[in-house]
Amino acid sequence: MTDQLLTRLQRRLDACALCQLRAEAARLATENEALRARVAYLEDNAEFWSREATDMHLQLCEVRGARPAIDQTGRLVVS
Repeated sequence: MTDQLLTRLQRRLDACALCQLRAEAARLATENEALRARVAYLEDNAEFWSREATDMHLQLCEVRGARPAIDQTGRLVVS
């Protein structure tokens, strides 16, 4: 094979590789955006349930005339 033929072949292979790379980058960008949206949703959900748990803990303390506390294991307790 001549150098010119090898050069053309290399350019064709580079063009194919670039095309594949661009397609994969686009796919990953789409997947990344979907994952970021899912993370945001789950973070909002976690914050909501954290507030709910705290509110319920405080309500229980109020009903029992006690104080909110956390034990050594990290559990919310009423003392």
